[in-house]
Amino acid sequence: MSQLIKEYAIYIPLFILVSTFSYSQTEPTGLYLTWQKDPTSTMTIDWHTLPEDHAKPFIYYRQKDRHEWSKEQGNNFDFPNSDRIVNRIELTGLKANTTYHFKFDGFERVYQFTTLPENIDSEPLSFAIGGDTYDRGHWARHIWMERMNRVVMQYQPKFIVWGGDLAYADGRPDQSWRWEGWFDAIKNTLIDKDGKVIPILPTIGNHEVNKSVHSWGKDYEQINALREKSAPFFYSLLAFPGQPGFKTLDIGNYLSLIILDTDHTNPINGIQEKWLQNSLEDRKEIPHVFPVYHVPAYPSHNELDNRSSERVRKYWSPLFDKYNVPWAFEYHDHSYKRTPPIRNGSVHSKGTVYIGDGGWGTQLKQPKDAHNTWYLDTTIRERHAVLISLYRDQRFLRAVNESGQIIDEYPNLFYTPPLSNQISSLTPDGGITLSAEIADRSRGVHIDSDYKGYTENGFAWFEKELDSTFLTWDIPIEKSGHFILFIRYSQEGSQNSQMKFIVNDAVINHNLTFTPTKSWADWEKSSPVRVFLKKGDNTITLQKMGKNIPRIDRLEVLPD
Repeated sequence: MSQLIKEYAIYIPLFILVSTFSYSQTEPTGLYLTWQKDPTSTMTIDWHTLPEDHAKPFIYYRQKDRHEWSKEQGNNFDFPNSDRIVNRIELTGLKANTTYHFKFDGFERVYQFTTLPENIDSEPLSFAIGGDTYDRGHWARHIWMERMNRVVMQYQPKFIVWGGDLAYADGRPDQSWRWEGWFDAIKNTLIDKDGKVIPILPTIGNHEVNKSVHSWGKDYEQINALREKSAPFFYSLLAFPGQPGFKTLDIGNYLSLIILDTDHTNPINGIQEKWLQNSLEDRKEIPHVFPVYHVPAYPSHNELDNRSSERVRKYWSPLFDKYNVPWAFEYHDHSYKRTPPIRNGSVHSKGTVYIGDGGWGTQLKQPKDAHNTWYLDTTIRERHAVLISLYRDQRFLRAVNESGQIIDEYPNLFYTPPLSNQISSLTPDGGITLSAEIADRSRGVHIDSDYKGYTENGFAWFEKELDSTFLTWDIPIEKSGHFILFIRYSQEGSQNSQMKFIVNDAVINHNLTFTPTKSWADWEKSSPVRVFLKKGDNTITLQKMGKNIPRIDRLEVLPD
């Protein structure tokens, strides 16, 4: 027995034990959040129960920190070919960018979700995107999917988009266990320790159907009943996108996700093509418009002339060109790829960048060599997820593998450190944040969370009586250049405080000033510090000066 098999042979019984223990009376068997309409004011919640739970489809919810619960009744229906019962409700009339607590009839645990902001003028929005999540034939499918989920959760995405081939059940009744396992992986890894649940937006893929559009031949009709017959699990278990299987989700006035069907239950051309054109026409003023679909126009593994890829390029790519779509997300090929900007079938600075190609939780395939393939800029044989950061009209992506290593960035700003570097999150313009708790700390610097408003898991405070105490962050830089740095802090009282600001052992500012905030729970950003950072590792140090010291939440690093 190989070492790999030995390790997983130990892992599997432990996993079964943990999973069995977790399904107690405190929580439902499954939990899944999505949106059907405006993500700034609604939330659709599915929770799975068992007959022996004797639970009714009632949900209780309230704004965070409020005491009164509101009660709403949803509906329920059978999970196909399973003893599970699916309960569903859509909450409406919610406030934008607001956290809500919720719980279910018959279960004790309290969960939370956050609606999306109405704009991204002051803070960026980050989400994750990928495809091919659970694998068709490999026994490690659950391990792979959960491992990738956990890496993504460290970036605290607002939501996840999955571009098809979800549970790999092929629309077959005897494969319902795959969907149960898929939902189990979501419950195990996409709910944080505080009960915050990450919403998911799915897309249909070839492994959601028992017959594709072309397989039906003369019997195909573009109607709801035939789509449901082709993909019974997809259309019953996932509220979004719903019928007919393609849909646009508009988020505020800044982002539109156009979910498409690549010949699975709807033809690429005809009705869907016309709908796509109208959708793009209606959203010409939206700064971020991203189509998401399964079979790639520009495959990293399969041949360029395969039927569905040719059809995407024939019917959809000209629309992407016409309406200046910046990025299109596509999957199916089980590796990572990013194309150069492509317009009218050739590389063009104003073209669409096609990003994919699946492999969130599946076996991998060998991609083409990007150096010898005109339409590929980067290919890597890795399971991966892509993190997207949007701020005003700017966009940035980072691809990470299942070990947490950064395998690609676009545009390139920071090189690829292992996760031990612990970059906290993406920021505007492709910058990064590094929270105080991941900095190196001298004796006399502590992490706490007794005042609200901080990000990540806490903030740093300095003992007044000790001198020369400091915080130091490590920053990996892809290319030497000038950057703007901010410190997020709080400062109670009426007096300014100062700290020494040091970059790579050179003092940049002997007295970086922090003006008072309203209280320790009110956080602001320092004045900007412009610095030059070299290619490779850099260190940023804040050193205590005097006894009037701010609390430090995080360091923000943005390109100048």
